[in-house]
Amino acid sequence: MLVAIVLLLAGCGGTSDAGSCEPKTGECPNVCDAGPAQSGQLCSLDDRCACGLACKDNGSGSFVCQAYDGESAGCTGCEGGEPPGDTTTPPPPSNGELLGSGGAVPGAATLTVIADTLLNAPSDLEFHPDHPNQIWVANHANDSLTVIVNPGESNQKVYQFVSAGHHFLGEVVSLAFGDNETFATCGESQNEQVEENPPDFMGPVMWPADLDDFLASPGNVDGIHWDMLHDTPLCMGIAAAGGNAYYVFNGLIGVIDWYDFKEPHEPGGGDHTDGLKKRFLSPGVKREPGVPSHLDYDMNTGWLYVADTGNSRVLRLDTNTGEFVDILTHYSNENPMDLYSGIKGEQVVSAASGHLVSPSGIIRHEGVLYVTDNANGKIQAFDDAGALINSLDTGLAPGALSGLDVGPDNRLYLVDRLANRVLRVDPN
Repeated sequence: MLVAIVLLLAGCGGTSDAGSCEPKTGECPNVCDAGPAQSGQLCSLDDRCACGLACKDNGSGSFVCQAYDGESAGCTGCEGGEPPGDTTTPPPPSNGELLGSGGAVPGAATLTVIADTLLNAPSDLEFHPDHPNQIWVANHANDSLTVIVNPGESNQKVYQFVSAGHHFLGEVVSLAFGDNETFATCGESQNEQVEENPPDFMGPVMWPADLDDFLASPGNVDGIHWDMLHDTPLCMGIAAAGGNAYYVFNGLIGVIDWYDFKEPHEPGGGDHTDGLKKRFLSPGVKREPGVPSHLDYDMNTGWLYVADTGNSRVLRLDTNTGEFVDILTHYSNENPMDLYSGIKGEQVVSAASGHLVSPSGIIRHEGVLYVTDNANGKIQAFDDAGALINSLDTGLAPGALSGLDVGPDNRLYLVDRLANRVLRVDPN
């Protein structure tokens, strides 16, 4: 049970311009202490909120001063009084306004074409964190990456970079930028096209996040990769976890894996001996062939948000939980994979809600989860409790939607896999 504390602007039994604050019996200590923190401001259970407010969990692991809701908060607190009239009103919670006026209709927003060349079944995109004028795109159909420079501007340029060996970018479906000017990719491949390597010898690949490195090797970028680890064939999504670590969606056996590349080998090298690997045995996830299952990781809380496509739901996993149970050894040139069980998982949006059919793209922005549905062309916005707060029917055909990102202009950008386009959502 969450214990909330009601904290007031005047002392117990005292008065203020906002009204009296009379104590009631309850479980919380010092419920009538004076406090400066106003509605919407961060607090802890030792802080003091203004009269009529309680320090409560906002649903994403942070505590903020919120309107007191009585017994359901776990503490009766004090009655009477209103927040002072001269306080600054905090901005209202986001209502998923990046999708426009709502109503699940195409007219709620305009889809602006940003790029429609050098794209081949684009499945994911992400803005470069250090160069926000660059969008990097993963192309599923031809094992390549596309980089869009100055998107939407008159001086826009588009480049494509191919993996000729079909291994390092084999059927790539997802990418994520990490730290240290690096990013990683993974693909829906079981290494079918590389006969000299064993079956299922696939997993995340780490790359330098410098466009100049790719421009120097336009015909085949295999030789500039920085590292690769190999226990996640049919990888359907990837999310950066800080440093050189990443979470990935293992579509072959239906679990979430974690990798830390540690120190990368030399460009194009093959020394994988220092990389670390974990596997979360539960809760299980399910791949839908041909449909990416993207991930989004919250660095502040450790929650990993998962578009669990095959199960028509969105999960979040507390990556700070779990217990080591065993090891799995596959390759002599890599460390064994540690196996963990008991991971705390929650359904943010369940299949039973009926909101999602084939969730694919996912991003959490300003407390709102934006999820694309590959089955019906909709983008939906949910709060942390899983309530639907906005929806946009893009009008795109089934199979079109997948990855999405929020640009520096606070607009959603997404891929159209069928028409080979990158689009921007402009709310009407």
